[in-house]
Amino acid sequence: MNVTTPRFNQTLPPFPPLPKPPYPVLLTWLILGVTLAILSALLSGLLILVILRSPALRRGAGAIIAFSLTINAVLSGILQPVYFLQVFFVQTDRPLNLHCGVYMLLRLSFIYTEYWTSLVLALNRLVAIAVPHMYRRLIRPPVLVVAMGVSVTVPLLVNMPTLYNTIYLSGRFPPLMACTMKPLNDTLMIINATVGTYFPITSLGVIYVFIAGYVLLRKVTDAGRRMARRVAVAKMLFISYLIYVVCFLPVTILATFYPFILFRSPQMMMWMVMIQLVGFAAAPVIYLVMNEEYRNCISVLCGKVRTAPEVSATISYSNTRFATTKKMTKAVDSNFDD
Repeated sequence: MNVTTPRFNQTLPPFPPLPKPPYPVLLTWLILGVTLAILSALLSGLLILVILRSPALRRGAGAIIAFSLTINAVLSGILQPVYFLQVFFVQTDRPLNLHCGVYMLLRLSFIYTEYWTSLVLALNRLVAIAVPHMYRRLIRPPVLVVAMGVSVTVPLLVNMPTLYNTIYLSGRFPPLMACTMKPLNDTLMIINATVGTYFPITSLGVIYVFIAGYVLLRKVTDAGRRMARRVAVAKMLFISYLIYVVCFLPVTILATFYPFILFRSPQMMMWMVMIQLVGFAAAPVIYLVMNEEYRNCISVLCGKVRTAPEVSATISYSNTRFATTKKMTKAVDSNFDD
């Protein structure tokens, strides 16, 4: 067989596949992956419940966050554990009977939907900081529905060819021998990766850097807690972007430009998937750790705060205790949300 074919259209990798990982490594990887996935899904579900129970939290960007957490919960709670289980059983010579085309279409589409939903959330925050006086008129429920519809439709359309083996060949290929995709076309593969990953993540970086810089550098007439809040929001945006760059870009870059490295080693693919899972699991943690409203709501929900009516009355997704009574200032300093 020819091993000097083009980068994506190759029948064999330029180097022989590495041997299967030892059973203890597989078992450790499976336990860590499934445990992290379940914890991420549970935390995402808890935050979704908190948002749905609070009228203030489910307005504006809160609806986008709830949708993003729903995608996250499905990925972490169902699709990622299935991937971990199938790899484990395949590598131990007990393959699961999965329809690889359908499974990979769902998995890739949900991953890309998460990226695009994060981009919609970033655009929501950009509108709130750039034109706060028009936020209520621009960010209306129909607009949110259309935006979230686009974040679902684009990934489905860009990944639909995987179901018919036109961009990828769906099946079980060495060395992993689990459901995966073998690239068939250089140009279509790059378009798929660009639309699904590179464009939303690059756009996220531009938007988050702009917002963070605007929040930190804009002139402030009042000091103290409001400035501290703006710094905290800027840190949250910056951390969110770093998570995307560190956890999601490496595997896409390897799969797009250096597939012979990624597909040569089962352990390389396994731990790249683990890094992706860490990225999904980090999203609800960031919302919880860096947003006091969610922590207070969870405390009320769990019965840890006895004065629930008083706490609920003070909670809003905008963290209004740091805002003034002026509508414009409230729109800018309310975590970029309504």
